[in-house]
Amino acid sequence: MFRVLKALGDNRYLRALEIHENLKYGVPSEGIKLAKAGIPRDVTLDLVKSGITDLREMCIRIGLRELRDNLRRHGIQVEVLCREIYSNDTVAFDVRRALQELQDKEFSLGDVEKRFGRDVARELLRKKLIERKGEKYLVRKMKFY
Repeated sequence: MFRVLKALGDNRYLRALEIHENLKYGVPSEGIKLAKAGIPRDVTLDLVKSGITDLREMCIRIGLRELRDNLRRHGIQVEVLCREIYSNDTVAFDVRRALQELQDKEFSLGDVEKRFGRDVARELLRKKLIERKGEKYLVRKMKFY
């Protein structure tokens, strides 16, 4: 139906395409990018519930032990999925590495900037992956279903 609407020049073809993809992959529209990447339906639904809606975001949050273990338990080869993102976006790789190394530790933003760079510190703050605890920061605990 979406092909017919597109051929007719009707703008409703976008909505028809969205419905088609929702039915095809069995996930809400927020999780279609993850499902297209080859992540199973049940895992995609869990990721969407946790606020992860695209592959880049998932590859960043892989630095969190809980998510990494959850995906490995489902047999997902994260290294293969994220290889292209890490090679094209070094900030994503550095943010993942920072999350991995700083989890369960107190640190200052200056420490993060010295060790990983200013871009990584900004990305951690912008994505709200760290939270302030007095003078120091901690990696925010994420809830994964």
